[in-house]
Amino acid sequence: MGGAVFSPDVIVRANDRPDVRLAVEVKVGQVDLDEVARQLRDYMSAVACPLGLLVTPRQTHVYQETYSDTSDSIREFAVVETPVLIGARGIGENALELERAVRRWLETMVRHPGVPLHRAGEVARVEDHLLPAMVDAEVTVTGPR
Repeated sequence: MGGAVFSPDVIVRANDRPDVRLAVEVKVGQVDLDEVARQLRDYMSAVACPLGLLVTPRQTHVYQETYSDTSDSIREFAVVETPVLIGARGIGENALELERAVRRWLETMVRHPGVPLHRAGEVARVEDHLLPAMVDAEVTVTGPR
């Protein structure tokens, strides 16, 4: 008997196509982050999604499809502090609040895709990397809330 099928919490799609440009999984509490990361990468591979985020209250792991000829072509691109990246401090371990903050951050990038929200260090590098996926896109929550 198999487990539940993985579905990310939030996705970013192109407005005019069903292509998933970014898959986001939000996790709080005690979870096996290695297993969640594996599930996210498997999902990305299955739907040909080039970017993924695994967001915890403390850190956000950014994954990218490298299009290499290996079975593990989706690799971690960066790890950044979540409160700094999404501009939300004090969310703590509330999954719904963290998901809402991530969604607001992504929606801001969709509304203003040419204007990075932060201009410092690793956060700027991550945002610059995500911005092309935000052009003519929509942010969707994938499950019941």
